Amino acid sequence: QVTAPFSLEAGKHTLHLKNGARDYPYLPAAFLLGNFASSPEKNLSPEVNNAAHPLYGYAGRFTQKVRVTLPADARCISSPKQRFAGELFLDGKSCGRRLAHPFRWEIPAECRGKDVVLEMQWFPSCGQLFGERCFSSPEAGVLLRKFAPDNRRATAIPRLFLEQ
Repeated sequence: QVTAPFSLEAGKHTLHLKNGARDYPYLPAAFLLGNFASSPEKNLSPEVNNAAHPLYGYAGRFTQKVRVTLPADARCISSPKQRFAGELFLDGKSCGRRLAHPFRWEIPAECRGKDVVLEMQWFPSCGQLFGERCFSSPEAGVLLRKFAPDNRRATAIPRLFLEQ
């Protein structure tokens, strides 16, 4: 059943399903769709008000953006324990997308030793929308098993590291 669009006031809200629901192999019990924000600038923060379960059940895109001074001897930016696809931007210029390991981007020579805006866009898997059984069944291929969501453990916000 689909509801008509509606707005919510700022604050905490709890969703209760009227009927019991079980984990179907390909469908979630409910979808919540919309533009969600936790700041007046309309930026979603996966940590604010949800620090215990960052990104739990989230599918879409989120952006980390910061102004940093890159060391002159830094050659790469990496995120070694990464499970989502990502794209790195330095001063608005893409350094490329990564869909699988290694999550490593070369720093352009013109950015080394400079003050730059580092923007990382992450794309968490939407696989969790389809439950877990379809990924772990004997018929699931190697790629399905490799990218299976872990719906029992929230995904941590990726960390970036400089390499020399």
